[in-house]
Amino acid sequence: MHGLGRFLVVGTLALALQGLASGTAQARSYGYRPAPPPAPSFDFLNAGFASGKWGDDWANGAIVGASFMLTDAWFGYLNADRESLDDASMTTLNAGLGYAHSYRQNTVIYGGFGFIQGRIDWGDQADAIGAVTESGYELNVGVRHRVNQQLELDARFGHVDLGAGDQNLRLLGRYYVNQRWAVELGYTFVNSDSALAQVGFSYHF
Repeated sequence: MHGLGRFLVVGTLALALQGLASGTAQARSYGYRPAPPPAPSFDFLNAGFASGKWGDDWANGAIVGASFMLTDAWFGYLNADRESLDDASMTTLNAGLGYAHSYRQNTVIYGGFGFIQGRIDWGDQADAIGAVTESGYELNVGVRHRVNQQLELDARFGHVDLGAGDQNLRLLGRYYVNQRWAVELGYTFVNSDSALAQVGFSYHF
């Protein structure tokens, strides 16, 4: 695991421990049990930076996304990312529909189906050297858990079909600075040869 990846994983664990310790200290200090954690968030805008190993290359790029509840259980999502590799650039766009089931007040099991498009531009002058665009679909299932007022954890497994099938596992932590803003740290494993660390922020509405 690259140094940045180790830093983000350790940072996520540190945020988790800090959130747990903060909740316990407040309960002891004021002599009462803290309010139960709110439900996990599915209404937000997010943006961030990603970096890691992609096959035999090193990738760096930006990610933006949105999630929004359509009913009490159904939600929609949009995501876009652009990664720069050693000798190419890769752009991915996806949009889909998901269903969220409240297992407990602070734990949600969810799944989704979406359409995805990916484009790879080769070389510094992609129009002259060539570009490849593929369209396909994605399936994902995950668990999102709100530990306390400050900390939310998310684990999601996905399958992406863009000409060839890829599997991915994303682990994500959100630390809420207040009710609206959160810092995000995550790590995504793709098949057995790629992994991307991400850091960013999200606005919740």
